[in-house]
Amino acid sequence: MSALLLLKGTIEAFDKKRRAFLWSENDYCSASSCLVVWDTVCTAKDVGGLGIKNMHDQKCALLVKRLHHLHSVDSSWGRWIWQEHSGSSLFCDNQLGPHWESLATLLPVLQRLTRVQVGDGTRTSFWKDCWCGPNSFKDHFATLFSHALDGEATVVMFLSRPIEDNFAPRLSSMAESQLLQLREVLQDVCLSASTDLRTPRDAPGILRTKSVYSSSQQTLPLCKNWHFIWDNRAPPPTPHSILRLASC
Repeated sequence: MSALLLLKGTIEAFDKKRRAFLWSENDYCSASSCLVVWDTVCTAKDVGGLGIKNMHDQKCALLVKRLHHLHSVDSSWGRWIWQEHSGSSLFCDNQLGPHWESLATLLPVLQRLTRVQVGDGTRTSFWKDCWCGPNSFKDHFATLFSHALDGEATVVMFLSRPIEDNFAPRLSSMAESQLLQLREVLQDVCLSASTDLRTPRDAPGILRTKSVYSSSQQTLPLCKNWHFIWDNRAPPPTPHSILRLASC
């Protein structure tokens, strides 16, 4: 599958064909022919579904992985982007075209699933990336973040000016307290000439599409019969028999 954002109508057209293939012998399948709602069909096997991929979530997972390529030294696309926009923050750049706008909406997903080892600080969001401690500064210093003048600043942009210049002139008492804590944390931060390194939180190496897709799925209790249904040497079961066993 290519990493292109599909329109909602396009996905619905594909899903109609997939429903017809699953439940009928025709090119079209009426609602009465479907034995279970499509959301359940697209649920993972271990929680009672059929494991059919949700196309919207799968496409988003592919786009998130594409975003991760921006932080790979082996990506020619990533090198080109950073060369063209050196010194600016991609987190708030509106000059990259409509395709970038669709990618930018998925930045929070990438930031939630990864952490950053900061080098020169040009590719890391000061507030929204997890780069100094287990949580992002936006979550850890939520009150102080509400007083920030630039919520999309990179690490190097934030540290290149006096810390007070990054906030509104008047801070609440809670924000003042959090600013003191932030000062202490930043005392040990030292930027280098190396490139920022972004890695998955749950495992070393590259970000996998499978892990991104799994993170987007609803957390449900395990189906007690799923091993019996799927992990055996019997002929592949039909959708009808699977759903009947899963509901037992």
